[in-house]
Amino acid sequence: MYRNSAFRPRRAAGFTLIELMVTVAIVAILASIALPSYTNQVRKSRRGDAKIGLLDMAARQERFNTTNFRYTTSLAELGYGGTGTNTTVLVPSSTTAYYELSITLQNGTSNFTLKATPRNDQRNDGCQSFTLTDLGVQALADNPTNSVADCWK
Repeated sequence: MYRNSAFRPRRAAGFTLIELMVTVAIVAILASIALPSYTNQVRKSRRGDAKIGLLDMAARQERFNTTNFRYTTSLAELGYGGTGTNTTVLVPSSTTAYYELSITLQNGTSNFTLKATPRNDQRNDGCQSFTLTDLGVQALADNPTNSVADCWK
């Protein structure tokens, strides 16, 4: 019928609206699956800040105890700066503070418990607050949804 190439109908180049909408739907489904998983992995990686902060503070407490024969709640005495008996400090290793460290003394000054309390978006993590005692006991506080083994590993 069309022997001459000038009379053949040409197919339009590009995507149809249906093809474009299918692609958008697939990307939206993949994003709805990937984004929560990514967010959980980021929160999990931030747990390292809490653990490092607690272990650093425990080491400072032990150094202080070696020379003074007691533990302290003063961050200035532990070398964190500041003055007085302020007992909370933001984890110094993180650029955005996702954990706040605090010191509690028991039995006068012979035992301590350190606590890393989550801040900002880290409050949505299933581990909640990490604790570490002078005996090296690692635990969780504030009704965590994850187990101690999962959070401290």
